[in-house]
Amino acid sequence: MKEFIPDRILFGGGSIPRRLPVVDHYAGIERFMYKALELQANMDGAFDVTLDFEDGSLSGNECEQIQLIAAVLNDGDYLHGRVGIRIHDASSNFWRLQCEHTIRAGLRPPAYVTLPKVTGVAQVKTVAAYIAELCEQAGMQQRVTLHVMVEDLGVLGELEAIVRLPEVECVSFGLLDYVSSFAGALPMSLINSPNEFASPIINDVKVRISTLCQIHGKVASHSLCSELKDAQVVTAHAARAFNELGFRRMWSIHPDQIEPILKASRPEQVLIERAVQILVLAHAEGWAPIRHDNQLHDRASYRYFWGVLKAAYASAIELPECTRPLFASVRNKEDSHVGAH
Repeated sequence: MKEFIPDRILFGGGSIPRRLPVVDHYAGIERFMYKALELQANMDGAFDVTLDFEDGSLSGNECEQIQLIAAVLNDGDYLHGRVGIRIHDASSNFWRLQCEHTIRAGLRPPAYVTLPKVTGVAQVKTVAAYIAELCEQAGMQQRVTLHVMVEDLGVLGELEAIVRLPEVECVSFGLLDYVSSFAGALPMSLINSPNEFASPIINDVKVRISTLCQIHGKVASHSLCSELKDAQVVTAHAARAFNELGFRRMWSIHPDQIEPILKASRPEQVLIERAVQILVLAHAEGWAPIRHDNQLHDRASYRYFWGVLKAAYASAIELPECTRPLFASVRNKEDSHVGAH
């Protein structure tokens, strides 16, 4: 992840809240993979694409899926943004092969590896160590990060230890498997939006994930919305995940869900404008306290408004040219929506 100028100044060596693209879009079938990559290019990389080993192939076709994803991941005609992979869980015989065929010298590595059905910290360490070994063998200077999925009740006791691992960048919540892990004690109706937001048990694990991620500078990713086509339902679902529970990322399983999720994540324009005014002035004053609209602002409020701007950036909002110095560490290709007029 890039470190921007205000990150270093405002957080003073503490855990800097990470920002990833707001949408994590899954595709496991070849035509859906290429459709997602084409849309990603058309939207200037506004969302991540995750090529799915786990749900993308029928049992018995795992080796064919490995060859397919390795080819798609290195198809230069389609790659214009961040593309990750979701491997099988660590109890499978295939996860090592899936990593080996995508993380090797001469190939474009995935932006991240997502590990589903995590059972404990030892398991995550095993997968992380293997990925690090492959990166070293490939001569990669930048290591592939690990995203983990919380999908089982039994992992809660080790959740903080998992979040603290330096290799872990993002923690996702998988609703369907989590409900299933209660063996009938929770109704399956909870998987339908907005029912899950009314369940204290489901909200409890979500709050744990988002809070621990915030403490340790990681990204909390919310599970999918069961509604595929109704944009209003998807937007409302995502808005609750972001605004009520503190998540900063969400799964998408259909292209029609991408824009509603992005819309829900975007700060209001008036708040963005205020953040721009305050932070540009603070930057000019060397981050000393300032007065804006007869109100005093210091580094506490700067951190809040910097979060607003980073949220706008992550959701592909075009920011004015005057904010470019704040995003100075972003390469030209990655900051096309900052001052792009």
